[in-house]
Amino acid sequence: MKRLLPLLFVLLVLFVVPLNAAAQSNDDACRAFVQAAVETVRKSCAETGLNTLCYGYPPLEWTPREGAATAFADVGDSVSLAQTQSLTGRPFDLAAKTWGAALLRLRTDLPDQALNMLAFGDTTLQNQSDTADDFLALAVQVSGTTGANLRESPSVDAPLVRSLYSGDALNAIGRLADGTWLRLPEGWVAAELVRSAYDLSLLPVMTADAPAPEVLLAPMQAFRFRSAFEDASCLGAPDSGLLLQAPDGVTAARVVVNGAELIFGGTLYLQTTNEGRTVLTVLEGGAVYADGETLESGERLTYGYQGETVAYGAPEDYNFARARYLPLQLLPREFELTFSLGGLLYPFTPGTGFLTTIAADARCTVAWSVDVNLRSGPGTAYPIRHGVAAGFYGYPDARALDSEGRMWWRLAEAVWLAVDNTAGAGACDQVPIIEAPPLPAK
Repeated sequence: MKRLLPLLFVLLVLFVVPLNAAAQSNDDACRAFVQAAVETVRKSCAETGLNTLCYGYPPLEWTPREGAATAFADVGDSVSLAQTQSLTGRPFDLAAKTWGAALLRLRTDLPDQALNMLAFGDTTLQNQSDTADDFLALAVQVSGTTGANLRESPSVDAPLVRSLYSGDALNAIGRLADGTWLRLPEGWVAAELVRSAYDLSLLPVMTADAPAPEVLLAPMQAFRFRSAFEDASCLGAPDSGLLLQAPDGVTAARVVVNGAELIFGGTLYLQTTNEGRTVLTVLEGGAVYADGETLESGERLTYGYQGETVAYGAPEDYNFARARYLPLQLLPREFELTFSLGGLLYPFTPGTGFLTTIAADARCTVAWSVDVNLRSGPGTAYPIRHGVAAGFYGYPDARALDSEGRMWWRLAEAVWLAVDNTAGAGACDQVPIIEAPPLPAK
């Protein structure tokens, strides 16, 4: 009987593959369009400058600030972030060949580097900073042993705002043309009385009577954000959202998103739920939020307003399977995603008849009541990804035969499970059968 099993599975493949050819063709077309769209964005926005927004892929709707008179209608067009009031992209649509995508390079509070931001799909950004493109805040420290005086204007005779003490940490946001006085949010201080690790000549030149901006953040460093949630319409398409990457994985960047201050030194992925809560995912590095709480690589949480304060949920594993389709290749710095089972496996209690509650035409569900190994491909020749205890279920998106004729379920790309360790319910006969991926090089 064992010798007949490989032949039976081959016959099954020959019978089922034509039924799934249309689905496989759609997935292939989806991947091809994503690849072409990503390449268009890469070429069109390769020279995006600092504090600039680039039109990557249509359709995008751009709303300028009052008085701005810049065209932003075609792929490759660029506009100043300071001139931008809002930006809206449209969902991924394979049939219409549309996928709103834009690349932004923010100076934030990085004196000589940039924060890269990519908005794609069904997203909206609203700029909450009124500062000009040359706005920059640099950290300074009072160095005089007797402290310093903060004055209303750049003169030793100007009225005193308050006294500063030796060692006080401050933020300078401007300077006189000759560099003798520095503008702080509250007033002016003599440059000779402070020191800084940064080149203070980078600060924008301000006149003595120039008012300080109300929001002391660079263009688009503070913004409101909305997106669809987990809305990919075909296998290989990315969910809508926003990617942010700090310049080197070490230098901390700071943004304020939907009321929450986020300080991070890696790569973030942001979405919003249908209920309006923000989903913050750390794809690389780490993030600091809520006055010192930390979120590590491979974790995510949700947050949103409760009354007038921002409330944060507990960290959890992120959805590795969906993250694999994000357009990470458009970010300047490559990194490897942290493997996680978040969003792939769900617990159940064996012996309760869980599978009998699933309709025959429902999404295929496979469950296991024994300990199993998840592998990177269909067969024991592929490396083990993760060991999983009994009492979980998942939703396979494909299946394949191994070299011995055994069938395997694919729970996500590079996450496979042997069929004979599972029981299934729903339309499992409609799960497409695909070719096994190549074995990893030894």
